[in-house]
Amino acid sequence: SVLKRIGDCHFTILKDQSFVETRNVDWPQYNAKAGQTVLSVMIQLPLYKGLKPEDNKPMAAVWLIDHGKATALSHWAVALQDHPYPMGYDARTQC
Repeated sequence: SVLKRIGDCHFTILKDQSFVETRNVDWPQYNAKAGQTVLSVMIQLPLYKGLKPEDNKPMAAVWLIDHGKATALSHWAVALQDHPYPMGYDARTQC
């Protein structure tokens, strides 16, 4: 599952920056229509060796939920949900 992978990768879910909402208006950025639900989970990757903490920006994993079906919309949502193990983008994502 996505939650298991987030844990296995030692990513942190930033609950105060994450949200789920049913759209009242269209959201063209994600092709979400009014009445559809958007789930945005902000994740923080472990600090990469040599990276300054202020440069370790949170990443958004975004899904569109329509009629009970979740569709990954952002790069990180697709990577967490569909990318084979390991993701392997850098040393932090060998999970």
